[in-house]
Amino acid sequence: MATGTSPALRAGLVPRRALIRRLRSHRSCRLVLVSAPAGYGKTTVLAQWARADERPFAWVTLDPGDDDPVVLGSYLLAALAEVEPVDAEFRARWTGDEPMFSATVLPALSRLIASRRIPFVLAVDDAQHVASRASRAMLRVVADAMPVGSQLAIASRTQAPLPVARLRAQGVIVEIGIGELALDPAEAGAVLAASGQAVDPRDAHSIIERTEGWPVGVYLSGLALRADRDTVVLARDLGGDSPFIADYLRSEILDSTDPDTLRFLLRTSVLDRLCGPLCDAVLAGTGSAERLLGLQRVNLLVVPLDGRDRWYRYHQLLSDELRAELGRREPGTVPLLHARASRWYEANGGLDAAIWHAKASGDMARTGELVWTRAPDYLSTGRQDTLRRWLRDLGERQIASSSRLALSASWLSLQSADPEGMRRWLLFAEAREGADWRARIGHSEVAAGIAILHALIAVDGIESMRALAAAAYSGLPPDSTWRSMCCLLEGVALRFTDRIGEAEARLREGEQTALSLAAPGVRAACLASLGNLAIDRGDWRAGAALIEQTREAVVANNLHRVSTAAHSMSAMALLLAHDGDRAEARSALNTARLLSAEISAIAPWFAVEGRTVQARAALLLGDPAEARLLVDEARTILAAIGPSPVLESMVESTAAAVGAAPPTTAALDTTLSTAELRVMQYLPTHLSFPQIAQRLRLSRHTVKSQALSAYRKLGVRSRADAVESARALGLIESPPVGPAYTGGPPDGGRGDTS
Repeated sequence: MATGTSPALRAGLVPRRALIRRLRSHRSCRLVLVSAPAGYGKTTVLAQWARADERPFAWVTLDPGDDDPVVLGSYLLAALAEVEPVDAEFRARWTGDEPMFSATVLPALSRLIASRRIPFVLAVDDAQHVASRASRAMLRVVADAMPVGSQLAIASRTQAPLPVARLRAQGVIVEIGIGELALDPAEAGAVLAASGQAVDPRDAHSIIERTEGWPVGVYLSGLALRADRDTVVLARDLGGDSPFIADYLRSEILDSTDPDTLRFLLRTSVLDRLCGPLCDAVLAGTGSAERLLGLQRVNLLVVPLDGRDRWYRYHQLLSDELRAELGRREPGTVPLLHARASRWYEANGGLDAAIWHAKASGDMARTGELVWTRAPDYLSTGRQDTLRRWLRDLGERQIASSSRLALSASWLSLQSADPEGMRRWLLFAEAREGADWRARIGHSEVAAGIAILHALIAVDGIESMRALAAAAYSGLPPDSTWRSMCCLLEGVALRFTDRIGEAEARLREGEQTALSLAAPGVRAACLASLGNLAIDRGDWRAGAALIEQTREAVVANNLHRVSTAAHSMSAMALLLAHDGDRAEARSALNTARLLSAEISAIAPWFAVEGRTVQARAALLLGDPAEARLLVDEARTILAAIGPSPVLESMVESTAAAVGAAPPTTAALDTTLSTAELRVMQYLPTHLSFPQIAQRLRLSRHTVKSQALSAYRKLGVRSRADAVESARALGLIESPPVGPAYTGGPPDGGRGDTS
C-alpha cells in the first residue's frame, strides 16, 4: 500500500475535461465511485481531478496484501494526517478482532473523519483488493462519516465494497463507470494521432468502435500503428478480450525488445513495485534505476508511483503477461528472484514485503525466521493482527514445516483465546524441533519459546512451571523479549510455592527487563503481581503505587483488550474498587472477567487467582452475589487442575470474606456468569449467534442458551434491549460518540433468534 499525494501524471496524456467538470460540479456528494475493469484510466482521472481541484487530496493505493483492517486503518490515518493533523487519541492500536472492532474501532474512526475541519478528498485507489468483511466495514464507516464539503473517491475494478443501492437512494453518490471512462471519438482520435502514423478516419472510427473507447485498447492500438501494423486487420481483430492484448504484448513488445531489456522486464516482474536498488538486488546487477527511467520515458507501460522518479510499477496487463512468460521460460528462476527480493526488503526495513517474497519463494524456513524476528515483540505489544496476516495465506502443512512458524501460530492462538489451536501448533513446533527439545532449552531460542508456553500452561504442575521458565531464561539472548516473560512465570510459580522473597525478586527483574526491552504487557503483569503481593501482606500503599504503574502501562499501550492482560486488569479493578472509584472499577472488573474467560483454558493457574482478586473487587463494590459466583468458578477450575496449597488458600480466604459480607437485596441469579458476560460483548456487533459461536469456539446452542440466560437476568426479551440494558449497567463497553454507531447490529439484528 502507498499513501500520500496523487501520483505523477505522464506527459502527453489526453485530458479528460468533461469528466473533471462533472466531478467538480458534484461536490455536495460525499462519495465518488469510479468503477471499471483494468485499463480504463481510473487512476488517471482521479489524478487529473486532483490537479484541477483546490482541495487537498489524501491518497491511498491498495495492494493485494492490504486486505487487513489494521493495515487499512493505519494507512487511512496516515493519508488523513497529510491534510490535517490527527490527534494522538486516534493513533491507538487498531484491531480487526471482534467485539472491539465493531464496538470501538469503527466508531472512533467515524468520529475522526466527521471532525475534520479542512474540506478534502480521500482517494482510495485499487479498492478491488478490499474483500474482507472488516475492511469493507471500515470503508463504509468512512463513506458515512464524510463531513460536508469533503468526499471519498473510490476507484475499483469490481463492484464497490459499499451499499451502493442505499447511497443512490440518498442521493449522495457520483458514479463513474465504463460508459463515462470510455474515450469519446475526439479523445480516442488524439490517442491514435499520438502514434505518429496517419490513420484513415474510417479505420480510426473502426478501431474506436471495436475498443468501445477502452483507453488501454486504444493506446495499444496506437502502439501497433506505430509498428506499421495493418490498420484494417487491427480494426477487425481488436476487441476488449485479453487474447489480443496478450498476443500483442508478446509479439509486439516482448519479442521486439532487446534481450537485455527483456530479461530485465521478465525477472523484475515478480515485484509489485520497482525501484533501482531493489531491481539491482533481484537481478544481481547494477544500472536498474537508469533503465527504469528510460522505460518510463519511452512509455513502455511503466507507471511512475511518485514524482521523484524512484518508484514504479508495470501496467497490470504487462505485469501479468511478463509473469506468465517468465514462468514459461525460466520457471526455476522464480523462487531465486523472490528470495533475492526478500533479502533486499529485509535489509531495507520492509519486513512485510520480505515475508511476502519469502513465502512466494517457497522457503518456509526463511519465512519462519523473518516472522519470528518480530513475533515476541508484536505479541507483547498486542499486535497479533499483524502476525495473523503474515500466517493467514499459509497452509497447515507449510506452517507445520517450520518450528518458528508453528510456534508463532501457537502463541497467536494463545492471544486469540484458542487453547485447542495453541496446543496443536505447539505439538507441530515440538515435532520440528526434535524429541530432545527439552535438552536444548538453554541453547535454542525456539526450544526456549516452546518451554515458555509449557510453563504458561503449567500442565505438569507449578514446580515444572518454575523449572521450565528458569531454564528458558538461561538460554535466551540478553535482548530477547521472552526473558521478561520467563521472569514473570518463574516469579508467579515461586509465589504459588510460598517462596515470597524469591518471587518478588524475580518479578522485579521481570519488570525492569520488560521496561528495557519495550514489552509493556509483560511489565504490566509483573507490576500487577508485585502489587497483589503487597496487598496480601496488608501494605495497600505500596500495592496501590505498583498497580497504578500497571494502569499507566495498560492505558499507554492500549492493552486493555488483550487476553493476556487479564492479570493486570484484575489488579486494577481491585485497586479502583478500594479507592472508591466505582464506575472505573466496574468497567475494569468487567473487562478482567472477560479476559479471564478467554485465557482460563490456557493458564488455569491464573484463572483461579484472577477470580479471587476479582471477587475481592466485587465485595468492595458491594456485590457479594458476584463475588460468590466468582469464588464458585475458582473452586471449579481449581478442582480440575489438582492440588495447590497456595491457590487453595487464596480461594478459601476469599470465600470466607464473601461469607462474612452483609447480605444484600441482590439475588445470585441476577449476576451474569463470566461465560454470559463474554457472550454479551458480541451482541452490539453485526455477528449472528452462529457467528458468535464460531468466534468463541462454542456450539450455537451454548451461545444462544447463555444469551437467553443473560436476557432473563437483565429482565429483557430482545438483543437490542439487552445491549441497552447491559450498557447502562456498565457490563459492555460504550463506544465513542460517532454517527456510524447505531446501537445494534448493522443489519438491524433479528431479536433474540439471530
